Amino acid sequence: MKRSNKLSFRKKGIILLILFAFSISAFAFYFMPAYGTGINCFSGHNGSFKLTLNVNTKQKKKQIVLTHSVSLFENSKVYDTKLVRMYAFQYKENNNKDSIPFASPVNYATEICPSSVFCTDLDGDTYSDLAVATGEGVSILINNGDGTFQAKVDYPIGPNTEPMSIYCADLDNDQDMDIAVAAYYQIAIWMNNGDGTFAEPIYSGDLGNHYYSIFCTDLDGDNDIDLAAADAAWNAVFIVINNGDGTFEFDVNNHFDVGDWPRSVFCSDLDGDLDFDIVTANQNSNDISVLINNGNATFENAVNYETG
Repeated sequence: MKRSNKLSFRKKGIILLILFAFSISAFAFYFMPAYGTGINCFSGHNGSFKLTLNVNTKQKKKQIVLTHSVSLFENSKVYDTKLVRMYAFQYKENNNKDSIPFASPVNYATEICPSSVFCTDLDGDTYSDLAVATGEGVSILINNGDGTFQAKVDYPIGPNTEPMSIYCADLDNDQDMDIAVAAYYQIAIWMNNGDGTFAEPIYSGDLGNHYYSIFCTDLDGDNDIDLAAADAAWNAVFIVINNGDGTFEFDVNNHFDVGDWPRSVFCSDLDGDLDFDIVTANQNSNDISVLINNGNATFENAVNYETG
């Protein structure tokens, strides 16, 4: 009987210890702020990152701004969301709910009516410069290396054009970033001289009509960069094939129908077959169109999905 009472005492002690630990955890869970139920955005540079989190507590929803420095993020352009979440769970709430991890804006002049901007290294110094589509062509602002920019250099476009969208990519395989612009009535391409200055533009001619958006990527699998341009008047995406030497096939028949009045185009591998498919956002039909790539820059008929 004594042995039985002794064993029972040990069991009771273990149970009480478990209950005590559980009550401490429950107390902490209820009264301490919750962390990281959703990461809205994060960015990193030179080993630091900032996060904005939306979190839920027992009392109310809160927004938290977190800042941390960690060597794992140095010189890295790809950020592991799981890793960020892991670090986010280690932080306490910033009591200043109005904290914003940005300085006051600095304005820089461009040509009239800027409509689209692209950030990339244009002059080969590893700093991201700015290419801006304007009502008169393209404005280039070179980065001084400290987040400030030199005065604009303008590259005019021909008459009867209205730049709407800009994209930078290496279009002639010479290891620098060139410029493609959807200029409403045609497509214009500027080749980089290698130092952030540009040659005279190449024009598509009478290829389509109302170009609102352009995207550059390898569509036919030959390792050079092709163009996809959304034409709102034709309700289509025009495909411009790169010949690999900085010349292009501007074929008026090489287009694929999408929804009504496409205003934006984006390319990505949507079906996991290692080629780039196309999505457009269609203003008048309130939907998106998905074009699946056959692997050679020809596409299946669009499948439309309602958005609203």
